[in-house]
Amino acid sequence: MFPVLDALQQEMHPQLEIVKVDVDEYLDLAVSMKIMGVPTFILYKNGVECWREPGTFTKEALKKMIEPFEISCAP
Repeated sequence: MFPVLDALQQEMHPQLEIVKVDVDEYLDLAVSMKIMGVPTFILYKNGVECWREPGTFTKEALKKMIEPFEISCAP
């Protein structure tokens, strides 16, 4: 997923900032965030979780899923 995320970051910067977390290294964080599957994508806007989806996706699919949240947290 790293190449997909890097390409999406380049395409959507500065509207989107992608942060990658190694759940093996930060297990406590993964547990506190209730991450059950890897990878899990979580979209935050102004500190509020707007969307969450586990699985692997193409860049186009991810972009299509998060674009509705550009205006507000409600799709």
